[in-house]
Amino acid sequence: MEQFSFFLEYDGRKTMTAANHPPIDQITALQIRQAVDKFCRKRGYKISNVESLDEGDYRAFLYKKALFKKDKELIFYIRQDSRQNTEV
Repeated sequence: MEQFSFFLEYDGRKTMTAANHPPIDQITALQIRQAVDKFCRKRGYKISNVESLDEGDYRAFLYKKALFKKDKELIFYIRQDSRQNTEV
């Protein structure tokens, strides 16, 4: 099982690019798709797209339904902690 860390990149208002921000959540799963599914169920998000980035990282495009407003788009950067723990 792998550990995936979720970092907020875009929430419709601001972009967070600092590398030292703590992760929003950490999910343990076998694959990236399972990790994103667990994260979405936990927070009430829907999956729009998940893309693979260089060096094994991922970016997830999610949205949250709003009753009387436009859906809120969120972009998360996802990193596997197995690779992160070896860097010092």
